[in-house]
Amino acid sequence: MATKSLKPKGGSCCAVATCINYAGKVKRDGKTNISFYRFPKDPELQKKWTLKFRRGDSITPSLSYMCSEHFSDDAYIRDLKAELLAYTPKFRKLKPDAMLTINLPVDHTSIPTVMYHQQHHLALKVEWNQEKKNRLDNEKKKRVHWSTEDISKAFTLRYFSKRAYSYVKDELHYPLPGLSSLQRSAKNIDMRNGIREDVIRMMKLNGDTLQDYEKLTVLMFDEVKISSTMEYDVLHDEVVGPHSQMQVVMARGIASQWKQPIYVGFDQKMTKSIFFSIIDRLDQIGFNVVCCVSDCGGGNVVLWKALDITYENPIFSTPNEKEIVFIPDAPHILKLIRNWLLDTGFQINEQLINKKPLESLIKKTLSEINICYKLSEEHLTCEGPQRQKVKLASQLLSHTTATALLHYKPIDDTNLLNDTANFIELVNNWFDLSNVSHPNDHRTPYTAPYGLFLDDQDALLDKMYNTFLLMRCNGKYGLQIFQKALLMHINGMKLLLKIVRGHGLKYILTSKVNQDALENLFSQLRTRGGLNDHPSPLNALYRLRMIILGKNPGVTSNRTNTTNLIITLL
Repeated sequence: MATKSLKPKGGSCCAVATCINYAGKVKRDGKTNISFYRFPKDPELQKKWTLKFRRGDSITPSLSYMCSEHFSDDAYIRDLKAELLAYTPKFRKLKPDAMLTINLPVDHTSIPTVMYHQQHHLALKVEWNQEKKNRLDNEKKKRVHWSTEDISKAFTLRYFSKRAYSYVKDELHYPLPGLSSLQRSAKNIDMRNGIREDVIRMMKLNGDTLQDYEKLTVLMFDEVKISSTMEYDVLHDEVVGPHSQMQVVMARGIASQWKQPIYVGFDQKMTKSIFFSIIDRLDQIGFNVVCCVSDCGGGNVVLWKALDITYENPIFSTPNEKEIVFIPDAPHILKLIRNWLLDTGFQINEQLINKKPLESLIKKTLSEINICYKLSEEHLTCEGPQRQKVKLASQLLSHTTATALLHYKPIDDTNLLNDTANFIELVNNWFDLSNVSHPNDHRTPYTAPYGLFLDDQDALLDKMYNTFLLMRCNGKYGLQIFQKALLMHINGMKLLLKIVRGHGLKYILTSKVNQDALENLFSQLRTRGGLNDHPSPLNALYRLRMIILGKNPGVTSNRTNTTNLIITLL
């Protein structure tokens, strides 16, 4: 009865009476040329093999193996491919009728087989136990207790690349924690209320490699809405929530690419004492805060008053007598300008500026091929969440819109048309200058970094300053918050340029002095649902931890260690 070719199998002891080969020993000794084979299925061939083993005890063929050291070369099927390509195959197939012929016991009567195998298996057991003991001893010797500084350095390297981390650790044999150690450490990063001390330690280590000008810091803060859910934090054994807002403070370099969330507080308005403690903590690790940014929300206006800053003097002093410039967020100011233009309109001396030319322009251009195809009714009727979108405001108050008004002349009132178009052009140029992100964009003096074309840029800022100082919203008598914020922004930007020039910098990329980085962080916290996705408190902290450790870190567990109590407050 013919059988199929027998492939080598990994695994057990050789059944030949006097052979001491087994899979673990072969692997340990590096004998890669030894393979193990199962019994053939042919009953007659099984009997012949069993006789060759010369064992006095019984064996079960289906559970037994024999090693390749008992077969001659004639017992294997010829591998023509290996011969032609001159390589040694990983395994060799036995012929269907292969027979054991070498390294066999000479005479089973001279070998006490039962006693031999008892002693043999006892020796194997002792050897296996010794191997296990040696392995455990080696693991204990290799176990390292990594310090917080070591873990912080490892996170820094892991942030850049997982492949680079593995290469440095495994190929260059640099002493680094394993990825499982980083996972455990990441799980234990304290993300509860207050300053993130773990993040501060990482910043300190990174700061040791930065120049002084690269550590010039902008602080920005804002609140993000979270769901009012009560949760149980398994890791810290405490109930968290319900909360409605999460205050986040981010630090970023004004002359470098780094940025990092450093403070979290639930339902916590920014106060003077918290603000000073954050600035002082950054100063302790060598990061020099020169500027602070916020929007014009009511809580932030209260902070302005507490810091005793005004649009005429947007600078405050810390208890250490350190002077810091406060600059309101330019994109938020732009949205407020759009809102007041649509809601009330403006008056500058005898000039009127309102939305009538814009309404007529959109009606006229909807039926024609036009240069302001991006404008729609949505830009004028934006309500609720739509008012939070900077894109709609920047498209409405743009150079394209100003040009279209002058080109199409959608209304007969020439003065109103020209005044509105000129106002929109002025706001557009100011926003371009306040949102510069590329150092080589020199299309106009207003798209270049602030400080490169200083005469033209200051002339624009002065014109903008005087316009909004004299401007009044229809039905209002004094300056509104958004006007004071814009005036503070202009004065603050001029002061900030003097400060950074004192540190050797020639210009400011003004996009670093707004809250775009913080808004991007909030969009990552919201992830899938946009403005309507409000994460729970602990889920927000978990997502924040993921962001701190890298965009796609892969070093944190996918579990948040929380239990939702399913108590939601509407």
